[in-house]
Amino acid sequence: MSLNLNHVRLLVVSVVLITCITSVKSQSQNNSWQKIAPLGHTFTVLMPTKAKVIYRSIPVSNGQTIPASVYYSVSEGKRFVAAGFYKVDEKTSPTLSAYEQFVAGMEASLRANSNLESLKFDRDLSIEGNRGKQYELTLSRSPGVAQFLEGKKGLYALFVIGSHPDDRDAEHFFSSFRAGAVNTDDAISGVINSRSGNALAPAVKDASTKPVSSTEPNPAAKSVVALVSPSEDPSKENLPPEPWANVPGSITGGVVNGRAIRLVQPKYPEAARKTHDSGQIKVQIVINEIGNVQSAEALNGPESLKEAAVAAAWQCRFTPTLLVGQPVKVTGVIVYNFVAQ
Repeated sequence: MSLNLNHVRLLVVSVVLITCITSVKSQSQNNSWQKIAPLGHTFTVLMPTKAKVIYRSIPVSNGQTIPASVYYSVSEGKRFVAAGFYKVDEKTSPTLSAYEQFVAGMEASLRANSNLESLKFDRDLSIEGNRGKQYELTLSRSPGVAQFLEGKKGLYALFVIGSHPDDRDAEHFFSSFRAGAVNTDDAISGVINSRSGNALAPAVKDASTKPVSSTEPNPAAKSVVALVSPSEDPSKENLPPEPWANVPGSITGGVVNGRAIRLVQPKYPEAARKTHDSGQIKVQIVINEIGNVQSAEALNGPESLKEAAVAAAWQCRFTPTLLVGQPVKVTGVIVYNFVAQ
């Protein structure tokens, strides 16, 4: 009897130790999650690894599509996905004009995915007084959970593909979501920017421009951008599939000098004075969601003038571009003409 009691005690101690170790390990993993505050958007959420952004065109209803910056992180065979949208008027986009239409549009977008095997409403949600709905789905045999949420200014779609609703990581991801003010600081976005799946393509002609508030960027912001090559396209990884896979053409603005709200003129380089160099320098730039220059590269012209042209281009500011009411990146060219001195 004494031996059996000792066995029972040993078993209880073992269970307690395993539970404690599991809890500590889980807490440690959760503490390593990283907060993202996507540039130009109104939400924050925790991701298990450094988040990346890809660009997708989401089919909703009646042949309409809406552009989306899709933020994702992959960890332990699960894909964590977040996308935010500004509310707009019905004329601009019926899907983004009201929560009910948004949910219907998100359902339609998933049913348009050839990998969808099942989609089932799970329950209604209430997060910080805002409405939400949770769904269970299956994409290419991978179970998943989706939440469609409403905030004061925006509408939001969250997914964990490769997970069940009671998964601890999924619960941590969903519970960390917060809607709030627009983030205008690229340096704190916590996102690796990607050009994957968004290579240069014919211009999107229905883009509109509208000023939004912005701040001077942190100079260090240039160094936080890492480009993901096409071979790293998440849709091609052997991982749970994306909820949306349609790749849009990028928006190209041609020569953008006339769209600048601050067009900085380059200084004539001292080195160029020795040979009296002159000519035209075209600088290709990427303008981010709040109108700041994200990248700049000289395409042509005398070598002695290129550095000055690129330095000036980095300091320019532009009217942000909106597509279906959503802030988007734009590629364009600044043209500088240097006169010999």
